[in-house]
Amino acid sequence: MDEDIIEYCKKTITLINDYSNNYEKIIALVLREIKDNEYVYINRHNRWYKYDKDLKEWEETNFGVILLDRVNGLYEFFDSIMIIYLNTQNILPIYNRTRLINISRRIAENIYEERIDLNRLEREFKIAFKIDTGI
Repeated sequence: MDEDIIEYCKKTITLINDYSNNYEKIIALVLREIKDNEYVYINRHNRWYKYDKDLKEWEETNFGVILLDRVNGLYEFFDSIMIIYLNTQNILPIYNRTRLINISRRIAENIYEERIDLNRLEREFKIAFKIDTGI
C-alpha cells in the first residue's frame, strides 16, 4: 500500500473514532485531507470555488458539482481501501479493528445507497472548507 494512502487511512481512523455517529462530517473532513483538493467555500459570500489547474484560476461552482466529483469516489475508499488497511496493518486490537471496519462499511453503504443527508453534508462541507477572505 502506498505511503500516502497509509497516512490517509490513519487520519481517517481518527476521524471515524471522533465522529462515528456523523457520517456527513467524516466524509467532509476526509475530503478536506486530500492533498490535491481544489475546492474552497467563501463564508462571507456563501459561494463555492474550484481551482482550475490548467487555467490557474478560481471558478465559481456549486455544491452539486462537488458531490458528483468527490463524494461518490469515496465509496471505494470506505468499502475497500480502509478495510484492506485495517485488516493488513495489525495496529489495533481486533475489537477496535472490527468496529472501524463496520463503521467504514456503513459509510460506504450510505454513500452507495444515497442515504447521506445532503443538507447536513453541505453544512459539514461549508465548515470544513470555509475561508473568510476572498480569492
